[in-house]
Amino acid sequence: MTENHITCLLESLVLVWNAFFETTPMMINNHHTTKIKEKATLIISIYKQYQQFGGHNKEIFSKSISSLFASKMYPQALLDGDLDNTKDFYLNVILSEIDKRKHNNVLSNLFLVLHPYSDMEVLALNQLKKLNLDLLVKIITDFSKGPNDCGYQLIVGNHSNQNLFDEIFEMFYSKTSTTTREKPKLPEHIHKFMEFCLFLNFAHPGNDSVSIVKKYYNNLDDLYQDESLFFKSGIDIRKLNLILRSKDYTKMCLSSNLFKQFYFSLPKIIIDHLEFTKITYQLQFEKINWLNQNNNNNNNNSNSNNNNNNNFPKLPTLIISKIIHFFYFDPTIDSLEKILISQVSKQWFQLCSDILSNYYDEDYQSNYIFVDNFSAIDINAPYCLFKKYPKHLRYYELKRMPWQLMEQLLYKHTESIEVVIDDDELFGIHLNNDTLLTRIEMNIQINTFNITNYISLFQRSPLLKKIEFYIYSDWSHLLCKLAFHSILSLQLPHLQEIGIYFGHSLKIESGIHFNHYHSIFKKLPKFKLISIPNYVSFSGFDSATIKVLDENISLTKLIDFYQHPLSTCGDEIKFSVKDINQIPDLINFVSQYHQTDTLSFCICQIPSTPISVEFVQSIFNQLNQGSSNIKVLSIYINLYIQTPKYSLLSQNDWELIDFGKYKYPNNLFIKFYQTFK
Repeated sequence: MTENHITCLLESLVLVWNAFFETTPMMINNHHTTKIKEKATLIISIYKQYQQFGGHNKEIFSKSISSLFASKMYPQALLDGDLDNTKDFYLNVILSEIDKRKHNNVLSNLFLVLHPYSDMEVLALNQLKKLNLDLLVKIITDFSKGPNDCGYQLIVGNHSNQNLFDEIFEMFYSKTSTTTREKPKLPEHIHKFMEFCLFLNFAHPGNDSVSIVKKYYNNLDDLYQDESLFFKSGIDIRKLNLILRSKDYTKMCLSSNLFKQFYFSLPKIIIDHLEFTKITYQLQFEKINWLNQNNNNNNNNSNSNNNNNNNFPKLPTLIISKIIHFFYFDPTIDSLEKILISQVSKQWFQLCSDILSNYYDEDYQSNYIFVDNFSAIDINAPYCLFKKYPKHLRYYELKRMPWQLMEQLLYKHTESIEVVIDDDELFGIHLNNDTLLTRIEMNIQINTFNITNYISLFQRSPLLKKIEFYIYSDWSHLLCKLAFHSILSLQLPHLQEIGIYFGHSLKIESGIHFNHYHSIFKKLPKFKLISIPNYVSFSGFDSATIKVLDENISLTKLIDFYQHPLSTCGDEIKFSVKDINQIPDLINFVSQYHQTDTLSFCICQIPSTPISVEFVQSIFNQLNQGSSNIKVLSIYINLYIQTPKYSLLSQNDWELIDFGKYKYPNNLFIKFYQTFK
């Protein structure tokens, strides 16, 4: 036959394979399979002759092979019909001719049909890019067998293959199955594959992913001790959050003993900064069981000598209410736990409902239980904890509600409101009646925010005590000045404080200056800089928090730049730092050059190494030397403005500290007061 004849035959085979593949009835497929077996020698000879003529039309050859290997049925039929010729053709022709980057499915099916006749494991590890369940179960037994770390590369390349994870769970992990067959035992190499995939999805080894897999492949015990897995900032915690709140990885987290041991070992500060979901609650529940189980050996006999006495006195309702309120006030306790505590009894449910409906956390300006959409809550339902809407609401929640309800809540109920100014909030707020608002938070996310469209919100809030602006955009300097001048012009009778927060990535070229207002208005509130990047000019503030972004502090530069800005900050000077080693220089700076009596340090990321008792002692030694003007010191770890503050040391370690002239008011060890000594 001529080359043209062979090419035509090959094109016909493409049509035949496609037609076979689209035929689904089993009886017809069996008929096709039988015919392929009978004609196997002829079919293989067509391919081989095409190769002998040079195989110039690569596209036709590629299409034919792709169609043939669309399933395993027909390539298997060729093997059954002419094993030697077909096997030789598969190994010596197809593997050398196809583009392995584009034909992973062809390779996969080829290896699967050949494996019973010849060990394909090393070849599969070396040439495949994408894994499937059949490959893992039928061919691969050990990823370390691949040459040049290709097996480890295969794990890394498939660490986000969610479809594969689901299939593995269905076969090996799932307790419920569509079949009644007993679950097969999980092979060791698949167990390792799943553990590495979970780890790589929230650790950050970067280009060293393959090295990580290679390092721990033969011993997974220390995987979660690797230096690439270190939580020190909100970014790291957010990565873990993404895994825990993802339905795709929930099953992996709960089924991995390695992950759970790692999770159980996380410091409380990290656990508290994770979003509370069913999986985090379940993990906490398992942690309690795990701790109890570990303690059982030591406490098996602890109750044997105790007398049973159920005649405990009943606590007064007022005391129970106080206990619940303190429980709700704790921001480190998750929302679901606050809901579950209401199920203790009918009395507790009513007390919880009363607290949630009438109180909110004024320090963090948030409700005790986070609810994403209050408009979706039926407060008339018998078992709804909220018997009325809370007194702190977000404006976008109000807008979702029916008009009459919105007006009732806005004018006669809400005491604290958060308004987000973004591209969706274009028309402003225009009020006709007075509100009961005592606190307003404005979250500015656009450059063109104009106070004129919102001034009635302030004008119609005569009880207003506190206003906070959180600025995350390069807000026009002129519009910014207009906003504060307009609010101060209202001379609100009860206004006590205006706070301003600037995102640390903003470029605030003109700074923020309030000193001139003292000569314009008779009555002024306190001005508080909640946060501002270092070396941005400001004036006229009673307190300020400076976000230290520079790795190296120049005392000379600090003295020159902040001599005037901090001169009015008598209420408090505060620094937000990442490096605790900057604290001693900042203490010297404030002690020598400023007269504030309140100094605070917020460590805004989790230290890379535990803070030592010696370091903390050196801080108090420094403050106790000479006649320091610092009467109040606050120092703590805090990642975000609206998250809890954490002590630098454990309570046991604090007992080793000599405070000198300072004392602490409670066991939180966050704030310290100077006393006469």
